Amino acid sequence: MKQLLFVLFVWCWSGPLMAQQQEPVIHLQPWTFNTGADPAWLQPDFNDSHWRLMPVPAHWEEEGLPDYDGYACYRTRAVIPSSMRRPSALGLRFEMGAIDDFDSVFVNGHCIGASTEFREDRVYVVLYDEGIIRWDQENVVAVKVLDKYGWGGMYRGQPSIKNAGLDEFVHIDRNLNYWDFGKDGQLSKSISINAKRPVLIEGSLNITLVDPVNGKRKQLLSRAVRFSKEKPAVMPFVLQLPAQRSFQLQYTFRSKQGKATLTTGETPPYLLTPVASEKPVINGPARYGVRPGSPVLYRIPITGVRPMRIEALQLPEGLTLDTGTGIISGRIRQEGSYEVLLKAGNAAGRTERRFQFVVGQQQALTPPLGWNSWNAWGIRVDDQKIRAAANALVGEGLADYGWQYINIDDGWQHPQRAADSSIRSNERFPDMKALADHIHGLGLKFGLYSSPGPATCAGFTGSYKNEALDAAAWAAWGVDLVKYDLCSYQHLVPDRERIHMQAPYDLMGRCLAQQPRDILYSLCQYGWGKVWEWGEAVGGQLWRTGDDIEDTWSSVSSIGFEQEDKRPYAGPGHWNDPDMLVVGTVGWGYPRPSRLTPDEQYTHVGLWSLLAAPLLIGCDLQDINPFTRNLLCNSEVLAINQDPLGLQASRIYQVDSIQVYSKKMSDGSYDIGIINGTSQYRAITATAAMLGMKGGFTMRDCWRQRDLGSYRGPWKLGLPAHGMLLLRCQPL
Repeated sequence: MKQLLFVLFVWCWSGPLMAQQQEPVIHLQPWTFNTGADPAWLQPDFNDSHWRLMPVPAHWEEEGLPDYDGYACYRTRAVIPSSMRRPSALGLRFEMGAIDDFDSVFVNGHCIGASTEFREDRVYVVLYDEGIIRWDQENVVAVKVLDKYGWGGMYRGQPSIKNAGLDEFVHIDRNLNYWDFGKDGQLSKSISINAKRPVLIEGSLNITLVDPVNGKRKQLLSRAVRFSKEKPAVMPFVLQLPAQRSFQLQYTFRSKQGKATLTTGETPPYLLTPVASEKPVINGPARYGVRPGSPVLYRIPITGVRPMRIEALQLPEGLTLDTGTGIISGRIRQEGSYEVLLKAGNAAGRTERRFQFVVGQQQALTPPLGWNSWNAWGIRVDDQKIRAAANALVGEGLADYGWQYINIDDGWQHPQRAADSSIRSNERFPDMKALADHIHGLGLKFGLYSSPGPATCAGFTGSYKNEALDAAAWAAWGVDLVKYDLCSYQHLVPDRERIHMQAPYDLMGRCLAQQPRDILYSLCQYGWGKVWEWGEAVGGQLWRTGDDIEDTWSSVSSIGFEQEDKRPYAGPGHWNDPDMLVVGTVGWGYPRPSRLTPDEQYTHVGLWSLLAAPLLIGCDLQDINPFTRNLLCNSEVLAINQDPLGLQASRIYQVDSIQVYSKKMSDGSYDIGIINGTSQYRAITATAAMLGMKGGFTMRDCWRQRDLGSYRGPWKLGLPAHGMLLLRCQPL
């Protein structure tokens, strides 16, 4: 039966009618429909007048086809007036809604896009002058759909046509390569610009440096560019920052086809940590906790030029020092506190520092510092990557600042256990004992990952019903830390109540305590069941307080700013864990630079240090760049984290998106972080009351390691977007 097909063209307004011109919208309706997959149906001249009308949005199962799975085609027509073109745009945007399951969308017989994600709303774009649109004429839109099972069809959203911004056709890639650090602070890199559609686009690309303090702009480069999807335009440039602080780079493309512009930008990296002195400096914690008879392994973290003479005087019985490497090892049998005098000397000078071995039942007297494989490699981790990370921790000098753990996260386990139910590593880790020996030979600690469930989060073998066997195997390999991730165990219990969350962690805690070596116990169950209230009781030294972190400001800030109620539960031997650091090159197996700006990375490391959080680097250490190394090798910032008093900072001020955190230190000083939570530069006036200080006090910039003098009343300071000023305030 033939049915009348009509065309509806609607100009939609986003608000009340105003004198200025509003953006038009064409609603695509009605739709004809037929089952099958004839290629002729996708052509504009096909006669579909005998097809049925199909409501959109709707599943076709609800419209008379309850059992149909397979191909189908939707068709509609619309006149697209040339008056719809806008100088500020470059093409049209076809919003097709969500389609179940797969789709290919054709305009006048040309495929403009396809998708296999049934949950996502489809958006496809066409250039004004691509030769596809028939201006002021009828245009045919055909949608080929494949429903593999269950519901099918164009089921959500009203399909429409709108103008498309330049960003939907052009991509400016800021991450073509990372910044190269030259002499005298000079930076250089290349950016590229390419088309998202197989068309040629022309225009100009400008690079401008903007000072957020005063808004001053300096054009660095302007160039005509011509590019396509297959052949991007690449623009190298050199930058000299006027000062080592936050500036903004703007990359602006203006299309030749019209007045459309696309602007993106970034904050170039700047280095705050001064170059380390050639003289020896002993870094790291002041105390080391170990159980009686457990192996001691401590690489003394010392910066300064080599060769260097290292001494450890009054070592307790059972410990020895390798004077060439500065590694202390052995066992102490008797409980007690043993004070040692550490000395180091080189051609530039000498230094000494008191250090204490505390032999008892507590480990992790300060938060652990180290590296974890997950954020860098995901499940694409292997023996060589772990060895390379350990070598880099030493070779890049991070171990000289106290970074010591090398932890393998998910992905090392064999799919099946051995005949005796013992845990095995997969083919990517041929010999766990040999790997542990390599790491220990560098004076570093070795960490592993498991789950109380039958499977880990990535589907590898968990410890369920084999807890004692696994703990013994890990001890035999030489494991120093176990991260125990809830994963599949959550499906074995009815809810997230404390009794169900605590049980599997208590079981593994008892198994680890029975081993002849100290194994740090890291509880990872996303804060469920208020783990901070019972984590220490089940043998844990650290416990996750929330969800997995991502390399975005929204993730870092929401996690970091939600630790206040956990503060009473942090201290020597028991630490709140807001998750790993997302700085440097991350990517979870597909390496890319962190999406955090340099300002956000300074805030991330500074806030985690104030929170006395475990610091676990998540970047590719083989690809560590000067900015990331500078960020992670600031002895004064790390000293905040490693202070023996072990207090977690408290939030003492929160007004108008400015937050202040204060952490009391063992020497009577206060380390204070002033954070700008907004996305704009902020100039504020700081007072003693804002800092929680009374009476006179001196101030020191911890990142720059520079004295600021005595407090003399309110002073003005500037904070970059999402940036932090980290101060040490010493009462007079």
